[in-house]
Amino acid sequence: YAPHVPADQGEALMVSFTSVGGWLGSRISIKVAGGRWSRDVSLANSKPKCISLLHPDRGVVHELVVTTVRCPGSFKRTSVVNLLPRFVLVNLTDTALVVAQDKSPEQDWIVLPRRAPPTLAPRVEETEEQIVWHWPRARLKRRMVLRVKEADGRHWEASAPFRIGGARDSVETGSGR
Repeated sequence: YAPHVPADQGEALMVSFTSVGGWLGSRISIKVAGGRWSRDVSLANSKPKCISLLHPDRGVVHELVVTTVRCPGSFKRTSVVNLLPRFVLVNLTDTALVVAQDKSPEQDWIVLPRRAPPTLAPRVEETEEQIVWHWPRARLKRRMVLRVKEADGRHWEASAPFRIGGARDSVETGSGR
């Protein structure tokens, strides 16, 4: 196991704002270092958009969500663009879980620690651990499996593979640039 260490996320993201019809910054493209630019995404409305980025050397698929929020009042011409991970895994059970992409090798499995025990006065450091999830193997289907990890380190058999995040299951690799 590689506890708490999902697919390598140390890569820098590069962002490019483009203009359409004279409006600077009306579209955005993103890439990881060494990868290709994503398709252009419109920032014109506030509906969240998903962007999938393939890292060609590592075979990791990074999925991000782009949201746009217009500022109020005298800043109404300003938009805040948020780049967020599409998946954040949080274990709210009383049992440690181990998760992976279906058919991944053992070193790709990630431990999701059990939730912090309830106390009368919870401390900040006892909050649930959140792990940003990216698909470690681009060549494999985007399906997750999980299993229970016992306190003595043994684990159960893996679950059946299942999808997370809906029916979107394609990698955006084209760029146009």
